[in-house]
Amino acid sequence: MTNQNFSENCVNTIKDCLSIITSFHEKFYFLERIKEKINGLLCSLTNIFAYCSEPKISRKVSRYGDIYFEVYDPVFNKHMSFGSEQEVRTWLEHRCHY
Repeated sequence: MTNQNFSENCVNTIKDCLSIITSFHEKFYFLERIKEKINGLLCSLTNIFAYCSEPKISRKVSRYGDIYFEVYDPVFNKHMSFGSEQEVRTWLEHRCHY
C-alpha cells in the first residue's frame, strides 16, 4: 500500500467517524429539544392546575364607602366576604389545613 492510499484511507475513515459523530450529535440535540418542550408543557399544565385551585380575592368598596374583601374558593366552590385583610389571612391559614 502506498503512502497516498494509506493517507486517503485515513482521511476517509476520519470523515466517516465525523459523519457518525455529527449524526449522533444532531439526534441527541433533537431529543434534548423535545425533552425541553415536554418539560415546559408539563410545567405550564402544573401552573394552570395550581392556579385554578387558588382562591380569588377581590378588594371591594360598599355603597357606604366601607372596604371589604370578597373571596371565591374554587376548591369548595364557595363565595365569602371578610371585613379586613387580617380576616382573609386567617381564613387562608386555616384553609391550608383542610
